[in-house]
Amino acid sequence: MSIKKSKYLLLSVILILSLKAIQETLNFIFGWQNWLYIFDVLFIISIFTVIFVLFKYVYSYSEELSDTESFLQIILENMKAGVVVTDSEGNIMFVNDLFANQWRINNFKYPISLKTWASNYELFHIDGTFMQCHETPLAQVLAGKEVANIEYLAKDKDSSPAYLLANGRPLIDKTGKVTGAVMVVNDITDRKQAELTIKHMAYHDSLTGLPNRDLFNKNLVQKINLANHNNQECFVMSLDLDGFKMVNDTLGHKMGDYLLKQAANRLSSCVRLGDKDMVARQGGDEFIIFLNEAKLKDTETVAKTILKTINYPFILGGKEIVITTSIGISRFPQDGINAETLKKNADTAMYRSKEIGKNNYCFFQTELDDINKNRLEMASSLRKAVGNEELYLVYQPKINLSLNRIVGVEALLRWNSPDFGMVSPAVFIPLAEETGIIVEIGEWVLSTAIKQNKKWQDKGFSPISISVNLSARQFLQTDLVQKVEIILQESELHPSHLILELTETMAMNNLEHSIEKLEQFKSLGIGLSLDDFGTGFSSLSYLKKFPINELKIDQSFIRDMIIDSQDASIVKAIISIAKSLNLTVVAEGVETEKHVNFLHQQQCDQAQGYYFSKPVPSSEIENILKESVTNEKKTV
Repeated sequence: MSIKKSKYLLLSVILILSLKAIQETLNFIFGWQNWLYIFDVLFIISIFTVIFVLFKYVYSYSEELSDTESFLQIILENMKAGVVVTDSEGNIMFVNDLFANQWRINNFKYPISLKTWASNYELFHIDGTFMQCHETPLAQVLAGKEVANIEYLAKDKDSSPAYLLANGRPLIDKTGKVTGAVMVVNDITDRKQAELTIKHMAYHDSLTGLPNRDLFNKNLVQKINLANHNNQECFVMSLDLDGFKMVNDTLGHKMGDYLLKQAANRLSSCVRLGDKDMVARQGGDEFIIFLNEAKLKDTETVAKTILKTINYPFILGGKEIVITTSIGISRFPQDGINAETLKKNADTAMYRSKEIGKNNYCFFQTELDDINKNRLEMASSLRKAVGNEELYLVYQPKINLSLNRIVGVEALLRWNSPDFGMVSPAVFIPLAEETGIIVEIGEWVLSTAIKQNKKWQDKGFSPISISVNLSARQFLQTDLVQKVEIILQESELHPSHLILELTETMAMNNLEHSIEKLEQFKSLGIGLSLDDFGTGFSSLSYLKKFPINELKIDQSFIRDMIIDSQDASIVKAIISIAKSLNLTVVAEGVETEKHVNFLHQQQCDQAQGYYFSKPVPSSEIENILKESVTNEKKTV
């Protein structure tokens, strides 16, 4: 009530009381009866005046209350939060529209019972555990507590879960009794979903959707601790995709990414997901798997299933691509009692599985740790080998069986390491491939072999061909043809005196890419040889598409062809195929005179092996070349 209105009311009351007092006084002193009439009239007028003032005050106050209520209603309805006022039993006495929409009570009349409005949803803690009745924010406020920034999850069967943020205070009367609650509830679903998305991105691989290294490590530590507490075994598998780099480099990163996603799906299908096992992507084509509460036999079954599943052809760009995987397995607690040791030992076992032929699995053994350390040291030494002149070439003659004379040599790489002594090519060449050093080494081999052949010609020897093996990584180089052409130009060796050898697997991995590159070599006049024929795809439909000049029979068929009829049949068939395609056929691994006679009878063109000569230095090749001029019987 305003001060001005209060003054009017006070003056009216004073006037009434004053008139009544004057009337009584005059009547007592003078006995003036006539004045009574006058004062009665004035008294009645005063009463009406007071009534008028009171009515005007009440009306004005009602307007003020109405304006205040409207003002508060506008504020509540425009708040970006739900507001609810309840009594001491949780029955709703007032809500704004936002809260009514949140809890689907728009058409209910006040008071709304707690059972009616709360039954629409089930409430959960933010970690997903069910929220008991006494744990709800409202229950805590009605118990006399203030709540601040409590996050929880509301779910019903008809809509998506809602993340809510609650703040509330109890309503308390003068006696200290809780008479109700005021709650403010914000819908934070968008914010929480954004947070969950960011969290998922932080702990999952963006390409495959698998857990990443960080999440795997976090869970691995927890699972190891649990396994240790429960006295259980668990296993860690480390694996990568054999041949992935070749696919990625030849078909492009888009196809490589697609292959990784498909491989991730296949790996996930091989294990028990959820709380049991986990598949994660380490990076590149490397994956890691944790098998919880597993037995040795179960782990072997999973490993075999993975090998079979990954080996099934992938369809990339309408083409069938076949890859394999190599798996290393470590076991808790036998191979390590912490995450880092188990992962390291699984990696060591994986490298061992590659060494024994890939497309395989291998359990960690203590000796492998020493082998792995040795490999690391060897890889470090191999990187320095070219600069330190530790690598050298030897040459094995190729003999024309009809003329019984040398017509070419194959350049073979050797490594005499000051740290490891003479290292077998079967050991250091796969290591060079794996580490990528093979590209630098391969260029050195090409250059050295080509220049050596030119030196022999410059010394007056009859021109012969020199064969150089290309590695898988070399063959993938986009500028390989240009590099070979430059070396030939610098050495001034005619391209027809160079033969490049590649394996079936290399050629078949990306047929179109291989044919295109082989055509470029052929256009330069360089000879092309398909090595180890019979051990890879051996597809006749593809073989006729390759612009090759020469087919080499793998020594595994030559070795026992005299005593093994199947090997003999295979050798005959390969020679026949080569002849039908007008290809020169070369037999590798010829060691006996019987081998020579059999091959000669089958009209095999050339042969190489210890029967003629082991791989020898360039100086000894000169002696063989000299003898070849005068001796057409047996060279060496």
